Amino acid sequence: MNVVTTPQTPEEILTQGEKIYFDHKANLEKASMGNFVAIEVESKEIFVDADKLVAIQKAQEKYPNKLFYIVQIGNLKKQSGFDLNEIRKYGWPV
Repeated sequence: MNVVTTPQTPEEILTQGEKIYFDHKANLEKASMGNFVAIEVESKEIFVDADKLVAIQKAQEKYPNKLFYIVQIGNLKKQSGFDLNEIRKYGWPV
């Protein structure tokens, strides 16, 4: 029996989300440079929009109560404490 481990912390979301982003980086940059992605790491589903909040809302509609990895395509930078707080804010129900 395969057991799926659900990420529990924002730090795990960052690690897994970054991996998923890099797996799709070339296609994302070719098709949507400068847009934002919200990635639901368990399903590996990617939501893209020019507006960061709209990308997050698309992800939340399909996956309520989940945390998401959020990044601007082509502008991957080292995640900071602010980014972790943003993930906490948008990942949990308001």
